[in-house]
Amino acid sequence: MTAGMVEPSSASADDDAAAIGNLVRAARLDGARSQRVFRALLAALARPGTIVDLDQPSSPVPAALVMALALADVDTTHAVIGDTADGRWSRVIAAATSSRPVPAGDADLVTALVPPTPSQVAHLRVGTPRAPERGARLALAVTALGVPPERAGALARLTGPGVDGEVALGVDGIGPGLLAALADRNAAFPAGVDAWLVSEAAVVGLPRSTSIAVEPGPGAGTQPTNDLRGGRS
Repeated sequence: MTAGMVEPSSASADDDAAAIGNLVRAARLDGARSQRVFRALLAALARPGTIVDLDQPSSPVPAALVMALALADVDTTHAVIGDTADGRWSRVIAAATSSRPVPAGDADLVTALVPPTPSQVAHLRVGTPRAPERGARLALAVTALGVPPERAGALARLTGPGVDGEVALGVDGIGPGLLAALADRNAAFPAGVDAWLVSEAAVVGLPRSTSIAVEPGPGAGTQPTNDLRGGRS
């Protein structure tokens, strides 16, 4: 090879490393923002069905990754459902938090950038009645929260601790089958999966203690496939 020329494979690897480095810098939460996100996630679990502002800045990082970025550390494991072919977002989480990537069924923290299948939900960790804290925590990317029932892709009626009577939650970007699968996975409380529905700007908590009655929304047949792997503009 002529002196001064760079092998294509080497240049490609360098470009990839630089791109990941830029994404890691955008993803990493400083102390103040990490605390804000942590409080928002806790508030959402304490008040199931309530839309909580995430105060998210514009970013190339998908909003749903914020759960893992706020909660992950060297002692946790993570997985990303619907990651890019090169595992970009799992790599970003690992570099930003020192968390270790594992298959979704083994992970402490699971981010779904596309709707997981009922089978994938059924294989998430739920812990045990004696150790429910060993259940997975799941962040589901959605396109909109608080959608009017007559236009929602899925409508969930929530009851349980933290809910005043019943809350009706309209969601776009996921279908009723996914919410039904989550309800089934949480049928053996206190074991179960704590979940968050995450849009670009807000989050709704669905703790494992919440009962979810699912109805297909009128918009269920017209919902586009939710794919939020490319970040926010």
